[in-house]
Amino acid sequence: MARAETEELRAAELKRKLHRTEDIEFIFTNIFTSIRSKLLAIPSRLTRLIIGKTVFQEIYDEGGRESTTFGSRWASRRAGLFPRNNL
Repeated sequence: MARAETEELRAAELKRKLHRTEDIEFIFTNIFTSIRSKLLAIPSRLTRLIIGKTVFQEIYDEGGRESTTFGSRWASRRAGLFPRNNL
């Protein structure tokens, strides 16, 4: 019974219907590391953009633009990571 299950799992992996745990961990670690580094960089980028500004609305708008830019960049990169299979 165990041999049949092993062969079945191996066949599913070859057909790309099953992925190894190590591969999934690698992909998600890379994704989360990238997101973390980009989020941690936001304060230093915003600081450069808002130096000298005294009007709260201008500062608020810069922060909104920065977060929107991050979100759209991340979404476009994420789309290429998980291609859709024709099932």
